[in-house]
Amino acid sequence: MAWHRSHAPIGEPTGGHSAGVPPVVWGAWRSTWSGVACHSVEVIVGRSVKIALLIFLIVTGCTSAPKSAEPKPTAASQLTTASTDTATTTTTTVPPATSAAQRCRAASLTLNLVTAGAAAGNYIMSYQFTNTGSDPCALTGYPGVSVLDRRGRIVQHPASREPGPGTSEILPVVTVDLAKGGHAVFALSSVDNVPNPDCARDYMGTTLRVYPPGSTAAIEVPFTIGFCDLAVGPVHLG
Repeated sequence: MAWHRSHAPIGEPTGGHSAGVPPVVWGAWRSTWSGVACHSVEVIVGRSVKIALLIFLIVTGCTSAPKSAEPKPTAASQLTTASTDTATTTTTTVPPATSAAQRCRAASLTLNLVTAGAAAGNYIMSYQFTNTGSDPCALTGYPGVSVLDRRGRIVQHPASREPGPGTSEILPVVTVDLAKGGHAVFALSSVDNVPNPDCARDYMGTTLRVYPPGSTAAIEVPFTIGFCDLAVGPVHLG
């Protein structure tokens, strides 16, 4: 029975099983080698045995890198996942703030001269809006005022805006709520000392055209007095 021992203390028989190694011995050698092959020290063997050993290690998986273990989920991560899965986004729509009443339309208002009189070189007139509509409405700010001639042309210029026309009183801009039949007033002033650098004489017209604050429609009433440099104030409760 021919049998060669490698120069190393542990190694594959040079002839292998086909060279006449007894099956019992060959099986014992394989069993021993499979247990120590991955942890053995370098074996001094021949070139052909080294190649065979390398192939054997590749086949048995000894040269494969160990797979990294997947991290186990922690309690914190499980809590975050559960919170994300069960969370519900709720969108709340807040309606925009609205006025107590809608803006008054020219069609639901009437305009009347309430008072008029001279004061400190000015002629001051007080005009009154009345809500004739069926619903409450509101007015805020300055009316647009001008005097028209018989042909509908503006005479001199539209009234300028002043917080206290013709007086030293300053009226703030406020919102006036008008119930059905309610009133709001504004002042209209004209310079009374004519002639002056702006007016060689009084200007004359036939119609006073008034746009309620925020309106594109106008109210027209007769206007036949002489005037110069009209000024208008904001609406207020009256």
